[in-house]
Amino acid sequence: MSSSEIKSTLNEALVNVDNSLEIVAENLKLACKSLRDIFVDNIVSKRFNDFREKILNYALIYREVVFPLIKSATSEIRSFMENYTILSFEQFRDDIDLLAEEINEKNDLFERTLKLHRKIQEDFKNLKDYFFNKLKNETQHSNESMKSVENLVKSIQGLVNALISIAQSFTALEGELKIIVDDNEKEDNKYYHYAQCKTKAQSIIDNCRIVTYEIPNCEADLSVLTSNSNDNFINSWLRT
Repeated sequence: MSSSEIKSTLNEALVNVDNSLEIVAENLKLACKSLRDIFVDNIVSKRFNDFREKILNYALIYREVVFPLIKSATSEIRSFMENYTILSFEQFRDDIDLLAEEINEKNDLFERTLKLHRKIQEDFKNLKDYFFNKLKNETQHSNESMKSVENLVKSIQGLVNALISIAQSFTALEGELKIIVDDNEKEDNKYYHYAQCKTKAQSIIDNCRIVTYEIPNCEADLSVLTSNSNDNFINSWLRT
């Protein structure tokens, strides 16, 4: 890979991570608001109420499984980017092998988080399509309730897209670190990597804080909705 290609890949990866963290925060907020709104309407058909009860199972998975992973992934991104705010270039150059190993370990966590979201997205879309076909001629639920379900689907898709972008971007960062580790003679590539990451580091760290700030609010909402945990469903879902 040429120097210009390395620089282009790095810039794109950093911008994608920064923007995607903003999208994660926005869609966490939208998902939790949509869940609250789905349960506001008490005048609904038995079929729509059955649909809402099934939605709660996925809310449980978010509360018990997904949120801890998102918190861990966000913490790992933040700690990695803090290297560029703390280390001098000379320290970065000396520790570059360790940073390459560190980012490899983080990518495993990003992939696990993404895998869970993709599965929830697929399952929930199938559930929504099944019930919506049966609900379309019913009038015992409001248009607002149906819109809230659509917003929930939209927010899950937004989370999946953002997590895909983060996972791909950190894979690119890992690849670039490996290249500059192996290319001992090109000091300018190492400095460019360090300088660009340092420039974007604080913005990425701040967006990690925003995601972390949103999660307790979402957890509080889900705790109210899912006061009776269904651990059997969670365990069964995780095994599939």
